Amino acid sequence: MHARRRSRRLILTALAGLGALLAAVGIYIWLIPAVADTAARRVPVAWEERLGRAAAEQLAPPEKRCTDPEVTRAVATIMERLSRSIPENRYVFRVAVVNDRRVNALAAPGGHILVFRGLLERAKSPEELAGVLAHEIQHVIRRDVTRAILRHVSAGLLLA
Repeated sequence: MHARRRSRRLILTALAGLGALLAAVGIYIWLIPAVADTAARRVPVAWEERLGRAAAEQLAPPEKRCTDPEVTRAVATIMERLSRSIPENRYVFRVAVVNDRRVNALAAPGGHILVFRGLLERAKSPEELAGVLAHEIQHVIRRDVTRAILRHVSAGLLLA
């Protein structure tokens, strides 16, 4: 009788563990992204700007930034033209050129965009750079990075 009871308890414990695991996976796959998407739409732009400024300063401190006025002016001109074409723009875009040979650009929350010098050197035309910058602008406008941060924090809370 005891063996039968133990066997039943073991099966119920295994099923409860499997149920908890499936619930956690469901929360991770569906609930966290849904909550993060909803929360990202409600995050104030001022909060995003502070977060983005901190991220940009961490990723590209002043001593790593390009100070060549010709380079910064060219990038700023492209950004100005692109940002003027955005309807109902809530962001002030700030672009920094990072003295780094990587061929990349990235968006931080709140309108901060970092362009790595390697991308500028490899770009075949101003239009090619404008395409990359337009892509990064969309990340800001769609709040992709803010949403990713909220998902990451929520997943961390789930694991804790």
